[in-house]
Amino acid sequence: MTLLVNAHIDEYDAAESVSMDDAVFNKTVYHYAQEATEGYNSVVYAPAASTVNGEATSYIQFKYDNCYYRVYMPVNTVLVYTGQDEDNEPRSPIMMGHVGDGSNNSRAIYYLANATSGTHLPLQNFWVGYKDGSSNNRDYLTDLDKVWANAGSNEVHFNGTVVDSGFMMTDNQGNKNTWRNYWNYFRYTGTGDTDIFYEKFDSSNINLSLRHYWKAMFSDDDTYNSNDHDDMKLPGAVYVINYKPVYDKLNDAAAVKATIEGDDAWMYTEASVKRAKATIAAMLKADPNDYAYEGDVNNHVVACADAIKDAAYMLEHGGLTLEKKQGTVTFVDQLGNTVAINGQPATYTKDYGETI
Repeated sequence: MTLLVNAHIDEYDAAESVSMDDAVFNKTVYHYAQEATEGYNSVVYAPAASTVNGEATSYIQFKYDNCYYRVYMPVNTVLVYTGQDEDNEPRSPIMMGHVGDGSNNSRAIYYLANATSGTHLPLQNFWVGYKDGSSNNRDYLTDLDKVWANAGSNEVHFNGTVVDSGFMMTDNQGNKNTWRNYWNYFRYTGTGDTDIFYEKFDSSNINLSLRHYWKAMFSDDDTYNSNDHDDMKLPGAVYVINYKPVYDKLNDAAAVKATIEGDDAWMYTEASVKRAKATIAAMLKADPNDYAYEGDVNNHVVACADAIKDAAYMLEHGGLTLEKKQGTVTFVDQLGNTVAINGQPATYTKDYGETI
C-alpha cells in the first residue's frame, strides 16, 4: 500500500473533479462508414470509419452447401462494465448477411437459426432485418453490404425456433445475388474480471453456432436440408473492462475530496490525507475515457485495467478512510491536581473536532 501511495501522491490534482456523472461511455459504433444505429451500449472505444485501413468493420465469410454467410463486426470494440442495471449493460453490435450462390441455376431458400456465442458474451434472442420485398429491402451486390441493417417499420424479428415449429425468416427468393442482412448484439452477462480487470472475446474463445436450412427453389421436394455448424469465427474482438470497483466509489471519493480540501481538513492526520489523495489520483488515472485506444487497442486496455487494479487495491485497503487527529484532555483543579469530572477520567483522548 505504501508503494502505491508514494507512486500516486504526486499525481493528485485538486483541480480535477471526481463525479459519477463523468463516468459515461457512449462512443459511436460504425458499420463501415455508417453508424450502427442499434445494438450497442457502454462503449468507450470503437474505430471510426477512417482509422483501420479505411474501414471500421471487419467480416469473415463462410460457405455452407449452396449458401454464403458473412459475419460483420467492428475490428475492435472496448466496453466498460460498471455493474449497473440492464439498460446500462455492455453491448457490442454484430451483423450477419447471407445469400445463395445460384449454382446450376438453382436458387436456395434457407433459414438462419439463432447463433450462440461463448460464456459471458451471449447474443440477444432475436435477429432483426428486412422483410423480403419490402421498400427497405436492399440488393447487396458489392459495396451495399456496407449499409447497416437497421430496424424499421418493415423489420423482421426471428430467433432459433426450428422450421417445423413455425420458424420463418426472410427467403432469398428468385435472386441469387441478393444479400439479406440482420443485426444483433452481444450482451455482456459477467460480473467483471477481478484478476486482470478485463476480458477479451475473439476467435480464440468464441464460435458462432449456426443451424442452416436450405432447399432448391424449383424442387418438388418440400423437405429442408439441415446442417449445424459451430465453426464460425469472430472477425473482430470485444474487450470488457471491469470498472465497477472504481465506479462504485466515485461518490465516496468526491465526498472525501471535498473534506480534505475544506475548512475541516486540519482535523485529519497527515498520513490518512496523503493516502486519500493518492487513492483519488489512482481512481482518476483509471478512468477508461482517458485512454487513447486507437492504434494499439490491446495495450491500452491492459494499461487501463492495470490502473483499475491499483485503484481497486487501494480502495479495498481503506484508501478513502480519513483518520482524525487525537488530542489529550486533562482535568486539573485549582491546586493543579488531576481530577475526574462527571465520570470522566482525569486524562483521556479526544478526536479533533469533538466536543469536550
